[in-house]
Amino acid sequence: SSGRYIDMADESYYDAAALAAAPAGELPPELCTLHASLGVPSARVDNLLRLGSVAVYAAGSRVHFLDTQSGDVSYLPSLSGCAVGAIGAHPSGAYLCVAETGCSPLCCVYEYPSLRLYRVLRGGTERAYSACSFDPAGARLATVGSSPDFMLTVWDWKTEKIELRSKAFSQEVYRVTFSPHVDGSLVTSGTGHIRFWRMASTFTGLKLQGAIGKFGTVALSDISGYVELPSGKVLSGTDWGNLLLWNGNLIECEVCREGGLPCHEGSINCLAIDAGRIVSGGDDGQICYWDLSAVEAAEVTEEEPTFQLLPLATLSLAAREEGRAVAKVQSIVTGGDGKWLVQDAAGALYEVDATSWDSRTLRLFHAGGITGLDVSPAGHIAVTSGADGSVRAWDFARGALLHTSRFGAAASACAWASTAVDPTGRTIGVGFADGTIRVLECCADGLRLVSALKTHAARVRHLLFSPDGRLLATGADDDTVFFVSVRKSGCAPLGFVQLAGAPSAMCWADDSARLVVACEDELLRITPPGENVDNQVSYRLPLELKQAGSEALRAALMGRLRAERERELSAARARWLEDHPLSDDPIEAADTEAARAEAERAEEEARGPIPPPQFTVRALAARAGGFDAAIEMVSGGESGLWHFPLAATPEPLREGGPANCWLAESLSGKYRLAARVDGAVQLAPDLAGAVWEGTYHAPLMSGGGGALTARLSFDDAYVLSASTDGTFFVLAVAEVEPDLSSAHGLAASLPAKQPDAIADVDGEAYSLEEAKQKEESDARALAASHKKRGLRARVTEIRERFRSLLARNEAMPPADRLPRAAFRIDPHLEERIAAESGLRLEAAAHELAWDAEVASLTLGKLKAKYLEPLECERTALHGLRSGRKVHALRIPRLTPQQQAAIAEVHAAVDAHAVAGTELASSRPSSAASARAPEAAGAAVAEVGSAGAQQGEPLSKLEERAARHAARAAAWAELNARRPAPGYAAPEDVSAIEQARGAMGDYLLKTDPNYKVSESMRVDAQKKQRQLALLDESIHTLKTSFNGRLLELQQHKHRVVAVLNADQGRLEELENALHPDPKHVLPLDLRGQKEDPNRRYHVTAEDLAAHASEAKAAEVGISGSDFGAHAVRANEQPPAQTTPMKKGSPPDAGPLALESARSELVIAEQALARERMLQERCELLERREESIASFDGALDELCAEKSRLLSDVQRAELRRWVLHRELLLLREFDQRDRSLAAKLDKAGADKSELALKICECQEKLEDKRRAIESLLERDRALMAEFDGAVGERHKHREELLRIFRRKVKRARKPPEGLDAGDENNSEDEADSESDGDDDDDDEEEGEEEIEAGVDAAAAAGSGGAGSSALDFEAVKRAGYTGSNTALSDTATSKRLDEEAKERRAAKEAAAAADAEAEEARAAALAQACRGRVVARVPLVAASPPRRSHRAFTAILARGLPPCVPLCGVRAVVPASAAPSQPPLIDQNCAVCPPVPPRRRSGHSSTAS
Repeated sequence: SSGRYIDMADESYYDAAALAAAPAGELPPELCTLHASLGVPSARVDNLLRLGSVAVYAAGSRVHFLDTQSGDVSYLPSLSGCAVGAIGAHPSGAYLCVAETGCSPLCCVYEYPSLRLYRVLRGGTERAYSACSFDPAGARLATVGSSPDFMLTVWDWKTEKIELRSKAFSQEVYRVTFSPHVDGSLVTSGTGHIRFWRMASTFTGLKLQGAIGKFGTVALSDISGYVELPSGKVLSGTDWGNLLLWNGNLIECEVCREGGLPCHEGSINCLAIDAGRIVSGGDDGQICYWDLSAVEAAEVTEEEPTFQLLPLATLSLAAREEGRAVAKVQSIVTGGDGKWLVQDAAGALYEVDATSWDSRTLRLFHAGGITGLDVSPAGHIAVTSGADGSVRAWDFARGALLHTSRFGAAASACAWASTAVDPTGRTIGVGFADGTIRVLECCADGLRLVSALKTHAARVRHLLFSPDGRLLATGADDDTVFFVSVRKSGCAPLGFVQLAGAPSAMCWADDSARLVVACEDELLRITPPGENVDNQVSYRLPLELKQAGSEALRAALMGRLRAERERELSAARARWLEDHPLSDDPIEAADTEAARAEAERAEEEARGPIPPPQFTVRALAARAGGFDAAIEMVSGGESGLWHFPLAATPEPLREGGPANCWLAESLSGKYRLAARVDGAVQLAPDLAGAVWEGTYHAPLMSGGGGALTARLSFDDAYVLSASTDGTFFVLAVAEVEPDLSSAHGLAASLPAKQPDAIADVDGEAYSLEEAKQKEESDARALAASHKKRGLRARVTEIRERFRSLLARNEAMPPADRLPRAAFRIDPHLEERIAAESGLRLEAAAHELAWDAEVASLTLGKLKAKYLEPLECERTALHGLRSGRKVHALRIPRLTPQQQAAIAEVHAAVDAHAVAGTELASSRPSSAASARAPEAAGAAVAEVGSAGAQQGEPLSKLEERAARHAARAAAWAELNARRPAPGYAAPEDVSAIEQARGAMGDYLLKTDPNYKVSESMRVDAQKKQRQLALLDESIHTLKTSFNGRLLELQQHKHRVVAVLNADQGRLEELENALHPDPKHVLPLDLRGQKEDPNRRYHVTAEDLAAHASEAKAAEVGISGSDFGAHAVRANEQPPAQTTPMKKGSPPDAGPLALESARSELVIAEQALARERMLQERCELLERREESIASFDGALDELCAEKSRLLSDVQRAELRRWVLHRELLLLREFDQRDRSLAAKLDKAGADKSELALKICECQEKLEDKRRAIESLLERDRALMAEFDGAVGERHKHREELLRIFRRKVKRARKPPEGLDAGDENNSEDEADSESDGDDDDDDEEEGEEEIEAGVDAAAAAGSGGAGSSALDFEAVKRAGYTGSNTALSDTATSKRLDEEAKERRAAKEAAAAADAEAEEARAAALAQACRGRVVARVPLVAASPPRRSHRAFTAILARGLPPCVPLCGVRAVVPASAAPSQPPLIDQNCAVCPPVPPRRRSGHSSTAS
């Protein structure tokens, strides 16, 4: 079970034979044993290990051990008999993990090399394992399941215990590995993902935490190869051939070759580290070495997002096998001895020397699936066809590959012709995916092509030679069956039959008179054509398609379904009758039968009609008197094997279990062979009886994908089976001895290979029928093509003649030239051409209106999505020579919210500045006050100077006196402006108050009196303003940088314009001087399209370039170019002689005739040359200075951008902090508003409670006054009663009780009480009236008793149960209402004294009542003694207190009383026990019966 702990010793082992799955067949499993395995599933990932010198790989249900030195192969079968899903080696090499497939698959650990079963791990996945790996310490094992659970499980494998598990991914996982550097880390990869796992300790225990790799802007890729570097980073491959460097679950960089080329052409499948270098292999068949340290230190920039690197060395595995130019490195296993194992998915297994790069081939096999298999009728040679396009011949007895032939398309079927076709047994027929069939001949050194026909337009599914060797029938996916005549001279096509669908199976009858074809769920019988077939017009044959038993099979299956339905209904009927048995009553039985019939009808309606059975015929095989068919049911039954005799009903041979996908019979007819979709092969003399069964292949894909083919050798000594997963097994039949003489004879008789008899056909060519049907249309097309070429040649000839005429006309003297109008053959031709062009343009515009509108809308949406939100796009400014480029910053527009916030902040700042200005202007200027004495001194100086100017000099004494006077006047003016001692300017007062509120008191924050000043308080509004200012600053920085970049771009345009002009002048000078070309520095100043605003500006040159690119392959010019327009396009302007300008170079020709040269001319030429050389040097220097200046400015701008990006990044981080603070402040504001609302509500509640308290106090005061009036009235009444009845009156108590009763009945509510008080008073009156009623009843009972007893005793029995005076209840109510109601201390004391007096009176009355009760009880006992009464249990309800006390006292004295108890007479006989309850005497003569009366709800029992 999952996670089961088994305490096993380290040296204990399992018995593999006891745990192995039981054989499925009836015959013993030793009937067939594994002889050789010739195929490898080349497409599997991580399916190659190395244990010393042994290569280990899994194929089917066997693990293969290939000795790389000797070539010997040994096998380890899976424990459950199912296919092996994954293998893994222990780091020490002492153990091997074999993870299997199937339902609840096992994960077995074997000791190596003994291969003893050491541990069995159960419950790791549901259906199959896809990968497994040990950790570097060897203590843990990680496994990954396949669909449907994809479960990652970490095992403590030695204790068979699951440590951790988690779902790895939702798609296929290829690999799982432990980190070699970090303990507890794993990596998994597969379809579209890579995941990094960590075994983390949490508060609930150890957990698996997986971080999925985020590709970001990199395209999603399947990852089958990766390796962890010593730094902890992970390097993985991609589908497009680059390497990805992962840091955590993020891509740090993408690695490619220099120049942006991919590391591999195609997917990278495997990565490894060997000798400090990274080794990679991919679909291009190359193995590359990469520098490990360079990859670990790889860095990228914004301008260069990929890291470029050259491989240290490269090894190509292509062309290692003859005829195979393709290689695909699937796995690389490195070793410490410098030997690598390399699995080539193109069909090879190599051992590579890592030092010399020499390789040695260990195995060759099909790349991909094996689609066809057949054996020679005369030897131990088999032929296989593969999806890799190869056809291979095998000596399966020796387990060796003989020959391989490769073709351009995948081979899909093959068949070895019988000796009836070729007595030598060397002819092979092969069908291909392109619809071609080829006939090959097996030779001693290869396969020779004999014939090739393109009979189909789609993949050939089946290829069968007729038993008589006359015909070859092929079925293909184009829903046709083609017949080919097989002759010694070659193959001749006869024709085809059209079907309703692609044939799923085919077989010939034994007499070759019929071909049975299964098409979907139909079985058809076709009579083959004769030799003389008319196929001149078409290869389609008018053959009749007859039913071959599919209707009978369908009827038989329908009958089975009906019988099954009837059995189900019968069982339901029986269950219903058990639940509803029939009655003997005929009427009830009829009703039951009707109900049963109704239940059956309801059951049938619920089940519905029986759906027709749907099936597919997977395989057909001829049999004596008919044929066998393997049926796979889609719905409505079980799959099985059926026999179809001729003109008879089909019979089932075997039903149930997986469907058969192949049926065959041995050449000797002794054995029949079958293959199933679950990968099993069955062998038996008769498949309907006992069979041998063995499972060597993996199950075929669901949905009918894949195929499994099985054959018996010509001598029945070997069973061969091959599957589309690439596995190929050879089994030896134990009870049959191989015929080695015939086999060796065939091998010895094979001739050497001769040249191919015919040329091969092109797979892209038409099929035979297509070629025949298209031959006429191709002829018409060819004729039209010839006509077009002739017309174009004629037009070209006329154009050349026209050009020659134009040239001759231009060569004539001007007087003899014809005018241009004379060459217009048709004056209206140009107009017609223009009109036709306009009509065509209009038609084209109308035709493309929809597409143009769609493109326009799409462009508008793209602009609105990506361009309109931007204020500045990301453009590049390139250097002129340095190659550097600087990108502009991509600036998004400020949102309306940001703009509004920024405007609000600026408005607040401006308002604050205006307020500060006004305050400053309203204050007196201290500087002016300070300057007052200076002004006075200046006035004195002016006076002195004026006197001096007037010519009246002053003496020193006068000057000193004048200065003293001026100083005194200044001081007097200053003292006059001095304010009063207690005066304070209003503006100063307000400023001081503002400072006190804003500046704070500078206390420590830990001080309990610390108070945050107003200026230091931060709220959401202030934080929003800070954010707005920061956004504006960032936006301004970016905008200013982009402005400088745009200015430099404009400067570049001006520089380029100047340089282009200088370049033209330099070219003129060079043409005049003819210097060495190496002295001219070429400069390409065409420039790049750096302005994004010109992306939609299309010039005529752009359109012309686009048109020339689109029509580059066309030959000639259309006819519309002919005429005057063509003439103008090709005419040359007449030569004109223009005088040379001043300073211009001389003409390239000689300056003067040699004979006329003079010294002056020579001197002028030399001077002109010197001037041109000087001008050239100046232009070159200016060009270099301009270029250097611009590149330097660009370098400075690049450095400035780096600093700006750093500042912007810090600002962005600051903005993130401010944003988080803003969110917190908003949350705090919300909490403040909530608390303020609660505070307001509490204040309102407090006010309301204060009002209610005032109201209650007023009511209490009213109550107090009412109580005082009641007490006063009670005192008056008591005084009146005391005056009428003296205190010593013998009947005072009875009279007092009667008096109080009368007072209560006549009492009215006092004045001053409200309606609620009246209601309370009525309730109290009701309760008191109830008590009065009880007292009345008691008194009535007492009066009745007094009639039969002593009057004195009866007279003393009243009053004890009377209720208290009303004023006592009022008093209690007053006290309980509020202690403040009776605020008068004297009144309270008086009321307490009166209450004490009343309690004492009550106690005295109670004692008198008790004595009276005792006397009456004694009298009653004396009267009732000796009487016999009925014994009835005592029933008592609400006895008065006095009756309880009296009765208790009587019982204590031991008397048997007859005591009235709430109106019921109870009698206790003399003989009764003290604990016996009293009895009710209904016939007491002394106590007359008491009429019934109302009792209260209280009840009790006497004790």
